[in-house]
Amino acid sequence: GRTAPGGKSEGGGRGMSIDKSIEVGCSKVEQGDTGAGLKLLLRAFDRRPNDLDVLVCLGMAHRKKGTTGTALRYYDRALARSPRFLPALLGAARAAAKGKSTDRAAGYYRRVLAISPSHAEAKSFLAKTKADPAPAKPSGGSSTTPPSDGKPRKPAPPTAPASPDPK
Repeated sequence: GRTAPGGKSEGGGRGMSIDKSIEVGCSKVEQGDTGAGLKLLLRAFDRRPNDLDVLVCLGMAHRKKGTTGTALRYYDRALARSPRFLPALLGAARAAAKGKSTDRAAGYYRRVLAISPSHAEAKSFLAKTKADPAPAKPSGGSSTTPPSDGKPRKPAPPTAPASPDPK
């Protein structure tokens, strides 16, 4: 039999290679067999914990199961490795939206639009939620969202003195 790098036999499950485990696991998740897909993907994750396909498919499996917090952790791990990886951004946006984290979902969708300006799903979500489509500026702290009409606010002009003009 074949051996994987490191001399161990490829252990994706029942003699399946890691690549095949990822492929079959993702396919099962996409077709609705989340439990079986998750088993294969978790075995692949044990061997390749930083593989973008494994991370995105695990995110998708957890999103479909309704465990959106876990889904977002997998997507964010993929995005830490590849911040512009569209499948991870879309998965994270969908998971955040499913978990009712509208602001977080809008942030991911803004990042999608920064890469793919005509992306219909991202545009639709931002329009429906009345979120500003402009990408948020990266900041270390919490981001503040602009007013819902998207127009920047200017400070109010100083008010006139209360006493009447002597002239």
